This record gives sequence, C-alpha cells and structure tokens, in this order.
Amino acid sequence: MKIDYRNEKPHHIAMPCISNSPSDRRQPHRTAEAAVGDLAVLLYLSEQRQRLLRRNWHLDLTKEEGCEVDYCEAVECDCDDPEKV
Repeated sequence: MKIDYRNEKPHHIAMPCISNSPSDRRQPHRTAEAAVGDLAVLLYLSEQRQRLLRRNWHLDLTKEEGCEVDYCEAVECDCDDPEKV
C-alpha cells in the first residue's frame, strides 16, 4: 500500500540494518506498531524481542538468532518520501 506522504506525517519506517551500511530496505508504515510488526515477521522476532524493540525502537540482533542483519529500527520520520532517504 502506497502512503500519501503529504497526508501521513509523521510516519514510521521499519529498517533492518547491517552495521556501517545504509539499509536497502526502508518500509514506511502509518504507525510504530505496524513498523514493529513488519520487522517481527521479516526477522522472526519472538514476543520478548518485539517488546524490546517497542521499548527502544532499536534492537541489536545476533547471528545465533539466524539473522543476516546486525540490528533493526522502527523510527519516526516526517520526510516527504522515505524511499529517497
């Protein structure tokens, strides 16, 4: 679903990230909870890990968890087009 960014500010962006590298996946959502849900499905996060992400909006991940990324974030943004950030 494409968000009309002019009418949806602020929005929240779900980003799985590798350290020292910009995320190539920035998925915009209307709410922070939707961004966390997106990351939970993408990264198979347990309920406990989801609670930590909701509390800090940042979650360090480990290779032992089977993740190919180092951390994930759900950040608030008020830009016009997060796909260009």
